[in-house]
Amino acid sequence: MLRYLSVVGLVWACLCVPAAARAGTVAIFYYPWYATQAKDGGWQHWNQNGHRPPSDLYSRFYPAGGPYSSSDPGVVDRQMTQIAGAGVDEVVVSWWGRGSAEDARLPAVAASARRHGLLVGIHLEPYGGRSPATVADDLQYFCLVVQGGFHDYVVNKLRGGARSDKPARPRMPIRAWT
Repeated sequence: MLRYLSVVGLVWACLCVPAAARAGTVAIFYYPWYATQAKDGGWQHWNQNGHRPPSDLYSRFYPAGGPYSSSDPGVVDRQMTQIAGAGVDEVVVSWWGRGSAEDARLPAVAASARRHGLLVGIHLEPYGGRSPATVADDLQYFCLVVQGGFHDYVVNKLRGGARSDKPARPRMPIRAWT
């Protein structure tokens, strides 16, 4: 009987303790920078520093599926499936300002992330003209463009509560965040 209880206790410790010990949010950076000739009419980021796609990419690793476009909804959906399947909770999306390629891709990236149960954070890159005033405008813009995903994330972080799929109102106006 003692041996049985020891085995059961060991199995419980191996299977349950790691899951219970997981605290916090697992987040990764996501870079929607990539474009291909076929999808976007030209190469973006794959061709830096004199590289010549599709066989010679500016990357330490060659993607298993070959060079891809961050504008391709199928690619983004597959990536979000893989990210969520790896146990990640949040994607922090690189954003280079309004009118950038990343700006055009942000709504689709955020929508796909939300469909896969992922939070969306924004990494404000050092775009030209960035200032405290533009950052305040950018935060408000994200709430509109991301259509709830970023808004829910910011609101719930401000409240210190759990994530919700229901839209919420911030406790303070966005202009007061800076």
